[in-house]
Amino acid sequence: MTLDWTKELRAKALTIVSGREVSRFMLKRKLLEWCTKRPSKFSADVEADRAFENECIDVLLNEFEASGFVSDHRFAEIYLRTRGEQNYGPRRIAYELAQKGVPSSLVSELLENADQDWIGVALRAKRKKFGRLSTCSLKDRSKVIRHLMARGFEMGDALAALENDALDEDPSSLF
Repeated sequence: MTLDWTKELRAKALTIVSGREVSRFMLKRKLLEWCTKRPSKFSADVEADRAFENECIDVLLNEFEASGFVSDHRFAEIYLRTRGEQNYGPRRIAYELAQKGVPSSLVSELLENADQDWIGVALRAKRKKFGRLSTCSLKDRSKVIRHLMARGFEMGDALAALENDALDEDPSSLF
């Protein structure tokens, strides 16, 4: 019975990782959720069963990491690039990666080495929401800055995006 269950567990894990890139933490969470939805098969002691399932999942995750099916580094790189293309800033992306179980040291390293022009991303986010503001009041400027900071940009990047928008005549030069 245990052999059948581990085959099912492996099949479920392969299904998850074949669909899209996931972090180790996310895969473990999904597998634990899958296990808890299933009735206990091994013994009457549910706690012992859950501990056994947790141990099996850890062994499987180690195997998947060793074979390259799961990689926090690869997941974080893809996530960083995708969210940057969606006009999110580095602070928001770092927070989301932390929520997905990516180690903060890896997130810091990737953000430092990112090939992203965060001011350009902030400018795209600003133009998408507000368009070109050639002349704007203090109220409009504060609204733009609040919007950009909520999207995860630093204050300096938000201010630089406002300044660059006023200086830049050709909006297509950023794309």
